[in-house]
Amino acid sequence: MDVNQLLKQISKTNNIDQICELIRRYDFGGYNYLDLNTKVNVLILRALTDKGFKTLASVLSQEYYSDEDLDGDELVYGKDFHFKDPPYILQQIPKSGKELDWEEYKKSKI
Repeated sequence: MDVNQLLKQISKTNNIDQICELIRRYDFGGYNYLDLNTKVNVLILRALTDKGFKTLASVLSQEYYSDEDLDGDELVYGKDFHFKDPPYILQQIPKSGKELDWEEYKKSKI
């Protein structure tokens, strides 16, 4: 099952226990050690991104979970660099690599 199929299955039920079980069983590409809360955050980001909602922080989160550069700087967030005080959606990602300032990073991308 791919992530789109998982999101479709989730959208067909209103039972939170069933939704949690679907998420627990889903293969997060080698990241199955993630807790349920983090998995839910990843799915929310994926759903929002699929609908065209992209923030810099959501792109960086996707970089970490896909292990590929998505913003063209040839670096992967959470592996090559991190922020001392990251925005909320990046707080669950381990801090590895060079430490950068979030505000300065945003300014460099705008």
